[in-house]
Amino acid sequence: MPIKKITLLGLYNETNLGDLVIADCTEYLYKQLLDNVQIQKVNLAPKIQIFFFERVFLKLQLFPKECFIITKNKYRQYYEKNIDKISQLIVVVGGGILKFKYQNFAQQLVALVECAETFNIPVVMNSVGVEGFDKKHTGECIWLNKIINKAINKTINKAITTRDDIELLENKWLKNNSTIYRKLVADPAVWVSDVYKIEKNVNSQIIGIGLIRGKIFKANEIEYSEEELIRLYTNIIRELEHKKLSYKLFINGLDLDYDFAVKVCQYIQKEDLIKEILVPKSAKELVNIISGFKGVIAARLHACIISYSLKIPVIGLVWNDKLSFFGRQIGYPERFIETNDFDAKLIVDRMENALQEGYNQKEMQKYKATIKESIKELLQLI
Repeated sequence: MPIKKITLLGLYNETNLGDLVIADCTEYLYKQLLDNVQIQKVNLAPKIQIFFFERVFLKLQLFPKECFIITKNKYRQYYEKNIDKISQLIVVVGGGILKFKYQNFAQQLVALVECAETFNIPVVMNSVGVEGFDKKHTGECIWLNKIINKAINKTINKAITTRDDIELLENKWLKNNSTIYRKLVADPAVWVSDVYKIEKNVNSQIIGIGLIRGKIFKANEIEYSEEELIRLYTNIIRELEHKKLSYKLFINGLDLDYDFAVKVCQYIQKEDLIKEILVPKSAKELVNIISGFKGVIAARLHACIISYSLKIPVIGLVWNDKLSFFGRQIGYPERFIETNDFDAKLIVDRMENALQEGYNQKEMQKYKATIKESIKELLQLI
């Protein structure tokens, strides 16, 4: 039976606008591959009313079974109320979903699978980020990992594709389950230029500097302090000025990223720069901002992916393996720099090299096609 209605589950309320870009691009791809399909959008992580003790446990990343079950059931009630029972497919649109660190989606994923089983609607997890355990919470991770493993390996789940760590997906999450379709694919956001009909400004001479919150490295168990990151961005700005290269600061939409950008401006005693920080209010506005750059130096993954989609050379500052995975997949691992090599001159030099080299257009088209081909394949299985 042809699929005429699907439900997309995404992080529609996130202020990190990269998540909205993922959702829009996933919707675009499914509409391209399904004739006259109706799309229902449901928030994967809605704000639900939780008790004080639940909030404390969640903040501490502690998950006693009673707390987990209570919260999970609230998400299930939300999904059962909001997901249309006549939907023929549920698609988790992507993003960093399979993980347990300072953010996790354990209750949501288990609740979603239970709801899908009740409605008998197959589930697809589309180009998700896959991460390992947080060393600080190994006990809870192992317990949660078993619960999530049991949920995602149920027969109602038909496919899980990943944008980064296919080996971790195979070995830790799916193990020997050969019934679930899996594949290494591009993030849907590589299609963002096509989705929004936005192209880069070929006459731009501006380097975009995408900032990220100062404590993101520590949250990902990397010994790199907020003070060190402030000095790094400061030195990047000074290096660009030394080379007489124009630049603008921008963020992906998060308040914490903006607060950090202000700190950088204050540190270098350029208070006038604060009012010039580019702060997008929508996913399309973020893409428009990035399209105005000649090159980009950024830490947020989707600032990098959007730049790539727009054919703008990008240098990534790595705080999570997902950036390194992206660099390797697009064929430019040297453009994604780890903390051991954080040096402003090196970063700006690599930016200038990238501007000279550009991208291999043939390889770019092949990479973009991987996500579209995988959706086409899995739709044939359902």
